[in-house]
Amino acid sequence: MKSNRLISVLIPIFNSEKYIKECIDSVLNQDYRPIEIVIVDDGSTDNSYKIVKSYKTNLIKYYYQQNQGNASARNLCFEKSTGDFIAFLDSDDYFLPGKLSAQIRYLSCYSDAELVFTKFINFYFTDYSRKEISSEKYHNLYGYYPKQEDKHQCTLLARRQLIEKVGPRNTDLVVGNDLEWLYRMKYKYNINLNHFIDNVYYMRRCHPYGIQSTNKHHTSEVKKIIFSYIRNNIKKSAL
Repeated sequence: MKSNRLISVLIPIFNSEKYIKECIDSVLNQDYRPIEIVIVDDGSTDNSYKIVKSYKTNLIKYYYQQNQGNASARNLCFEKSTGDFIAFLDSDDYFLPGKLSAQIRYLSCYSDAELVFTKFINFYFTDYSRKEISSEKYHNLYGYYPKQEDKHQCTLLARRQLIEKVGPRNTDLVVGNDLEWLYRMKYKYNINLNHFIDNVYYMRRCHPYGIQSTNKHHTSEVKKIIFSYIRNNIKKSAL
């Protein structure tokens, strides 16, 4: 594998003015090149556009669509990307230094690996300080992530061919489309999800004000989606 293969970092945004600068800066500050940042604005009504356009670099590609949801925005990000490798980043999160170069090194050492995850830290800001949330506690709050798999789709770096094979996010799913995508990857296409770098390279922002109000409905709907998907689409021999 040549060290100069292009990485596309896909960032869907929606009213992200509060965090998008920190998000973009974390990619531009990576020590790996070449990169491209593909941003799809899913109908923002705040200053997200102005902040993105304030960057005078050809590394950023910006596209706008009428609001269609996060899954649709991710799909368009991929359609507009040109990289040999694909990374995902939510607009309120950020990469830690060295993430992309560490993952490229891993994939160059393990030619059979189609993707590689890293550790991540969940956190939220109070009015006065940052508080970290363990992955186990976060999974318990939301109640649907497989406990044995402490992985998040936004930490992965994948070969482009894998994303093409697994297909786009399911835009019919209001919630849980990221998890459905990973389950599809693992059980329908038998992708090995055990490739993992045991270092923290991703900071994932949680919004505690939404947990109590949405948790019960969110958990119920996602469980229903996933169980239905497994029952209808995954062969028993793969389980």
